[in-house]
Amino acid sequence: MKHYFIQQKHLPRLTLFFAGWGMDECPFMDYCPENSDLLVCYDYRSLDFDFTLLQGYQEIRLIAWSMGVWVGSLILNDAPQDKVIGISFNGSTSPIDHLEGIPPQTYRATLDGLTPASLQKFMRRMCKDSHAYKAFMEITPRRNFDEIKEELRLI
Repeated sequence: MKHYFIQQKHLPRLTLFFAGWGMDECPFMDYCPENSDLLVCYDYRSLDFDFTLLQGYQEIRLIAWSMGVWVGSLILNDAPQDKVIGISFNGSTSPIDHLEGIPPQTYRATLDGLTPASLQKFMRRMCKDSHAYKAFMEITPRRNFDEIKEELRLI
């Protein structure tokens, strides 16, 4: 797993954001919460997490999106519950699942058919409309296609 501090002022509160599959820090660079440091986690080819990054914080606000919901739940499962406040959206702790996540056949079809063009189509579908897509393309992740595909395979 990779991580990137968008804001690190050594404040008492940390906003810990687990981004979705295929992301990096680029789409989130303009978000700076008040009274909180901001750490973005992404690239789930490895689920190794450096817990020393959490040291010194009195409160951790967990935000998890999409595949980051699953990763965040795994990573912070043993975190002190009195320090962590969490919110998750558009994801599941069972990401590839008939009932609570992406049906396995849909996941497999996405992986088998993933090309640079289909990845762009996937990103377009994440956006509300063509204006949102155009704005997203200005801050789109800068990751290599092969590593994004490997990330999906390893998930």
